[in-house]
Amino acid sequence: MAFDLLQNPEIPVKLFTGVPGSGKDYLMFLHAWDLVKKGKKDKIIFVRNLVPFKDAPEIGFLEGSLQKKIEWGLGPIASILGEEGLRMAEDRGDIEAVNLGFIRGMSWDNVILYVSEGQNITGGGYKLLVSRCGKGSELWINGDILQTDDKKFETNNGIERLLRNLSGNKLFGTVKLLKTERSDIAELAS
Repeated sequence: MAFDLLQNPEIPVKLFTGVPGSGKDYLMFLHAWDLVKKGKKDKIIFVRNLVPFKDAPEIGFLEGSLQKKIEWGLGPIASILGEEGLRMAEDRGDIEAVNLGFIRGMSWDNVILYVSEGQNITGGGYKLLVSRCGKGSELWINGDILQTDDKKFETNNGIERLLRNLSGNKLFGTVKLLKTERSDIAELAS
């Protein structure tokens, strides 16, 4: 079902939920990357809400420019492409990292807006994301609502709102991955 959803251009809003290590980023990113490499999409706009892990320091405490602070969120992509591959993809313009907080007023055509760790976005954040999709663009989201990093996402969770408001809509599809593929140890987190 996951492959069918990823390969269906008639369903432009795709949501993968699931347990840690179930392959949400791996499956979604590799397919998105394939679409860019084949010229079917212009690029991947990697959107991340800069929410630190519950007890980690705020992003503002990290060294470097705003772009460097945003790039920390590309970790899932770096683990797939490698550091050098990610750098090359960014240099070619195949991948662009943006912070959710700065996309108001923007619009992208023929791209994949790719959201990883989407459990840390409110319902209003998803309304903002959906409204940024221009002609030929798709919105791909993955997350695990059991791994929110702030109390506000427990009471105003965008993934739950998407499921409630878009289920049954012909432009929306979702798959839940239930099995950890990373390792037997990682499965203990489930």
